[in-house]
Amino acid sequence: MLTIRDVQLDVLGRQPRARFEADLARHLRRYFPHECEQGDVAGFVRTGIERAAAHGIDTQGDTALYLNLMAMLGAEFDEDPQIPWVARGLDDRSTLSPSARLDAVY
Repeated sequence: MLTIRDVQLDVLGRQPRARFEADLARHLRRYFPHECEQGDVAGFVRTGIERAAAHGIDTQGDTALYLNLMAMLGAEFDEDPQIPWVARGLDDRSTLSPSARLDAVY
């Protein structure tokens, strides 16, 4: 009988996340090269995933869209007082789906 320990499961669980982060970094470097020139793209991606999750955004496609918005509008676009409608849109619980809220903001 095969026994998989918690430590092994943890390592296996990190692989898809690392691959997703690498894919997002490649995407950003391809479509936003100027924005990626002076920064830590991997850190930007990790921050973006966390910020997206804070709004209930947890699918890969929606997370990628959220990072596109970060690249276009700034890393803290969802808190920018110059575009307050973004925060309202992302946190509007009358629209139940995080995906629908993100689409409306985009």
